[in-house]
Amino acid sequence: MKLNGYIEGYFGKLLSWNEREEILQQIVHQKLNTYFYCPKEDPYHRLDWKTPYPEKEKKSLKEFITKCDSKKINFFFAKMF
Repeated sequence: MKLNGYIEGYFGKLLSWNEREEILQQIVHQKLNTYFYCPKEDPYHRLDWKTPYPEKEKKSLKEFITKCDSKKINFFFAKMF
């Protein structure tokens, strides 16, 4: 399977969930198929990776993954160690 899409993997201000959904719409519009989640500024993703996500963030992440699934977009959580 060829993967093409968006990599959220930069240093800087974290995107809001609404901004991520806007990117998801662009992924669909451009007929891409993948969203890689690996933002450097997400503390639970990088610096404090041993600490579980708080329930509110976990819920938001699950909702976003569900939206990706409904649009047939592959979602990858690229954990950095």
